[in-house]
Amino acid sequence: MHTLVAIASGFCLLWLVQRLARFFNLRPGIADRAFALLWLVACAIHGLMGIAAGYSIAMELAVGTLVFLVPPAGLAARRRYAARNKDTGQP
Repeated sequence: MHTLVAIASGFCLLWLVQRLARFFNLRPGIADRAFALLWLVACAIHGLMGIAAGYSIAMELAVGTLVFLVPPAGLAARRRYAARNKDTGQP
């Protein structure tokens, strides 16, 4: 359950960064890089807290990798879907 909450937090951070980028008229690529950097730092801190709580490094690396990769993968899938529908003219 904790892993799902961490992944959901990543999607919330992604949403927040995308909204701020739109508000400040930044290119999507800059927002994507900012999100990746912020999310990497958040995942690293989360992993260090887990190690301090007694979890093994191997366990934290495995779960941390999953938690880190899911929100950017969702962003990439959304961008591909939007680009494909833009090319075909579908709504």
